[in-house]
Amino acid sequence: MDTYTNGLQFKCNREITKNDIVTLCELLSARPEFVDTVEFKPEPIGGGGFIYIFKDPSLRGYKSVRFHADKWHWVRENVMTEWSGNHELVLKDKRKFGTFLKAFQGAPVFTIEELKIWEKCFAQIGVTRVGRYPAKKYLSEKKFTNHEPEEQVILM
Repeated sequence: MDTYTNGLQFKCNREITKNDIVTLCELLSARPEFVDTVEFKPEPIGGGGFIYIFKDPSLRGYKSVRFHADKWHWVRENVMTEWSGNHELVLKDKRKFGTFLKAFQGAPVFTIEELKIWEKCFAQIGVTRVGRYPAKKYLSEKKFTNHEPEEQVILM
């Protein structure tokens, strides 16, 4: 099962900076639900996002929360120290943005409970949810990611 769907919608109540992005990753990583299994970092992709780095060897695959930043800066390996204390703009005040949820290749699918954690952590950096939660059926669907050979689908 995979997740490949629109996620939560948010609104910034102030400008969000690189430092805020680091703070959000630290808040998520420190949550009891994640502290032993996942570390969160800004994802080195265009637009903006957060990647799950699995610490637990029983967890694998690719999992991320994507969004479109006003300015998503270059993400290097040392992003957490490089962006810490840096007040360059990532998202403008009053900016509304959506997220896109991805979990493939055996990564655990997203759950409503997990999205509630994201909502709480975003709120701590001045970003509030403005939309509804995605339907549970969209969080766990069979997709064409071909990570299980017997499920390959050829589209012409």
